[in-house]
Amino acid sequence: MRGHEGWVRSAKWSADGTRIITTSDDKRARVYSADGVGEPWILRGHEGWARAAEWSPDGRRIVTASSDRTVRIWDARRMGERRVFRGHEGAVSSVAYSPGGERILTASEDGTARVWKADGSGEPLLLRGHENWVSSAAWSPDGSRIVTASEDRTARLWNAEGTGEPVVLRGHESALNAAAWSPDGKRVVTASEDRTARIWNADGSGEPRVLRGHEGEVRWAAWSPDGAHIATTSSDRTVRVWNAHGAGEPRIFRGHDHWVEFAAWSRDGKRIVTTSSDRTARVWDLEGTGEPLVLNGHEGWVRSAAWSPDGKRIATASVDKTVRIWNGDGTGEPVVLRGHEGWVSSVAWSPDGKRLVTASDDQTLQVWNDLMPLVSPEDPQLWAATPYCVPVDWTVKHLGVTEEMARAEQRTCQRRVEAAAGGASR
Repeated sequence: MRGHEGWVRSAKWSADGTRIITTSDDKRARVYSADGVGEPWILRGHEGWARAAEWSPDGRRIVTASSDRTVRIWDARRMGERRVFRGHEGAVSSVAYSPGGERILTASEDGTARVWKADGSGEPLLLRGHENWVSSAAWSPDGSRIVTASEDRTARLWNAEGTGEPVVLRGHESALNAAAWSPDGKRVVTASEDRTARIWNADGSGEPRVLRGHEGEVRWAAWSPDGAHIATTSSDRTVRVWNAHGAGEPRIFRGHDHWVEFAAWSRDGKRIVTTSSDRTARVWDLEGTGEPLVLNGHEGWVRSAAWSPDGKRIATASVDKTVRIWNGDGTGEPVVLRGHEGWVSSVAWSPDGKRLVTASDDQTLQVWNDLMPLVSPEDPQLWAATPYCVPVDWTVKHLGVTEEMARAEQRTCQRRVEAAAGGASR
């Protein structure tokens, strides 16, 4: 998927997995057909970097955010730009639809967040109070509240309707790197350059629980799917898993030889994959038993990782220009995907787990198919790849077998091809 003339900043699948929206420093967004057919639809209009994009929940609209201080909504049926939201006085750093799709949340370097009605009616709700850049903003799971994180060392919890005063979460001694809602929406975790993460009640009551122990800035914080644990990563080379509901010491996972950048929970909440600038990804058992599974093979910093929807595979992206697909249990050799000419910055699975999309500093996106490796000559993928079976006379001439044996071999080949084609059609 070529065409962008600047860094590709983001890539998002549509809900049905048929299309991909990308944004770039070339001021444009592009919508590609995931199967590679046809030309992309180019969304022109922004006068600055296109920094982020999101699909509406129903897939009918696209929203893009730019350093030109605007947000734009597009009709996903290629009917062009629907409306432009103006008002931010700084670059727009993030954008997100509400769970129901009726509203759009934006965060900006102007120190504000804004809530816009997706149909363009009325004035936006202005969430003002931060004294520095708003680095991120996120809806609560039910869409009733918003959390914003800022360079001003605070997070704020807002009623999405704009009523009342925000709950200001103060206590961090340095900028916030991330903020995330618990799955039930009752708590928020924040991660900071002050070497701590903090768990706050979403109603502002009580004191936060300070997750203290990292010896470097906390880069990332992620809730487990059941909300019982929090994983934090740090420049101190460790991963820590904390009990989100009570006291006690965290489980400390050591092994990375450099900064730990990112962490992702498996869907069953039993494992965590982490990535590091030490060129490895590691899979840790939540119980802390045994040694981690080390995914070793990349020749550069591993920037991101993603679990397949079924939890059986892990995809990793690296500055070595490759993507690797590993079996989640560590068996076998990884499938190495080569083709990018620059750092691979992110990777995401399609909803059905059959494809990957990767974004790179080489200004391209690539969609990869046929991701399962061949495991033996009996593999149906091999027989589905081509209907060709070797002619009898060629087998007799070059393999020195009898004509009867050659005909039997050809019949076996034809049966396997037909069976594979039947399975594929089903």
